[in-house]
Amino acid sequence: MGRPAALPGGLHIAAQAVGEHRVGSFTVLLDVGGMTVEHRPDDAVEGRVVWASAPQPAGGGAFVAAVRGTVGSRGSAGHLSLRETVRRRYGEQSVADVAVIDGGLVLSGSLWSQAATRSGAAAGGGGATADKVGYRLTITAVDDQQLELSLELTDNGARPAAPANPGDAAGRALDWPTALWAEMLWDQSAATSQYGFGVQFSHVDLKGRRVPVLTAEQGVGRGAQPLTFLANLRGGAGGHWWSTYAPAPLVMGSDRRVLYLTDT
Repeated sequence: MGRPAALPGGLHIAAQAVGEHRVGSFTVLLDVGGMTVEHRPDDAVEGRVVWASAPQPAGGGAFVAAVRGTVGSRGSAGHLSLRETVRRRYGEQSVADVAVIDGGLVLSGSLWSQAATRSGAAAGGGGATADKVGYRLTITAVDDQQLELSLELTDNGARPAAPANPGDAAGRALDWPTALWAEMLWDQSAATSQYGFGVQFSHVDLKGRRVPVLTAEQGVGRGAQPLTFLANLRGGAGGHWWSTYAPAPLVMGSDRRVLYLTDT
């Protein structure tokens, strides 16, 4: 779990995608500054920003990204550790089209990596890259207070080969096949705290931390030494700061914004 958080890449919005759309009690605005979602009931004079892409010097930052890689697990008797291998991150985003559907919007476009863009430009290709990931972001109103964001990825690029390590109950590593997983990025105040993710034993404010939503034994020691080292000698029972037997895919900010994951 050592992969650091990534900053948003560039956001490229096509002219036909720029505009303002109503989704229930919410207003979705797309322009050169990025995407902003306001909660604006019919009787409200001003809306409250509930979601926005992070600003950048040259405009808004990407609010969708993808990662290609593998996830490995190791452990026994419910004491689990994770290992991520990132082979490519697709952090640059385009919004090519916005379609209005019954009760919501569908945003579609492509994702690609900065490294691939630089390589294409160096080769005289003008920054074009064939290794892109398509996406569809569907935004619908659940009720007057909630929005549902459903993100689908389409693999348009070549898959880097990754050897599989099958693993077993004896605690040897298990590597799942190379796959894509999604990232969503948004702006928040530096003063905002983040709480949740179920029963957590080590930290109350989880802002800036990567929290696996994984059911596991909570461990003995959980990073405190030498207790964790000694417990790990007995079947890896030391645990991690994030180890919990009762995780929950929900995080609540002190700014009264809540994110609930329905597919982890």
